[in-house]
Amino acid sequence: MFSELDLLTGLPKLTALHCALLPGMEALIACRTLRDLTLQVELESRDAAVDGAAALLREAGQLRHVGLVFNREASSVAIAAKLLRALGASGQSSVHTLSINFNNRDCSRLAFNVFGNYGHFLNYKVLLSVLPRLPVLRELSLDYVPDELVPNLSPTTAPALRMLHSESWVPCCHEWLHSDTIRKIPHSIHVRLEGPFCSDCNWCYLDCHEDVKDFLEDERDRVSGTSICFYSHPNDQCSAPDLHTSNDDKLWWIRVPRSE
Repeated sequence: MFSELDLLTGLPKLTALHCALLPGMEALIACRTLRDLTLQVELESRDAAVDGAAALLREAGQLRHVGLVFNREASSVAIAAKLLRALGASGQSSVHTLSINFNNRDCSRLAFNVFGNYGHFLNYKVLLSVLPRLPVLRELSLDYVPDELVPNLSPTTAPALRMLHSESWVPCCHEWLHSDTIRKIPHSIHVRLEGPFCSDCNWCYLDCHEDVKDFLEDERDRVSGTSICFYSHPNDQCSAPDLHTSNDDKLWWIRVPRSE
């Protein structure tokens, strides 16, 4: 009787896979064409499946895009740390994009910021310890970005990182413009948030940023699907100028000079 893994490993041109953790996932190491892998951790995910997934991430140097999606709660963060450390231990990583999603905002905040009686936590320090071992990682997507993460990103801690992508966890992105965090963006990194400027909150009433005023004057850009991209580098000194040539008409660029 064939298992799901038997069928998958029998596909000679398998390039992308999105699946729940399955026992024996280390067999996919042999799929040399596999480039795009998203693993979904469910409530029923067993330790053996987690161990197999860790072995896969540790050994599959052919991967270019990795996504980790967690539908478990307190135990998710321990599994996330194990899988991330495995990815960073490969010593041959070719991963260009990494996405980590806890599918639960409270769990995500817990994973990155809280220490308590829940066991092991991912915490931003675990992520920072792994990033230097991903030498070609260009884009990192998180559903929550802790305040401590951005100031600790640098060409040393994240050598190839150019885009940090997240949903906005504040009602209006204007609030970010007044945060210490946004003023510590390294010149090499852009921070893209999915969320609007509302034009009606206390921050927007301050009438304090020309870029924001221009943005709010354009009605079609005040939709919930707008993306805001913050950057700190001088306009003529971008390390990834291709990012600024996007044809996305819902992407709004705002420069926030870095405070040293």
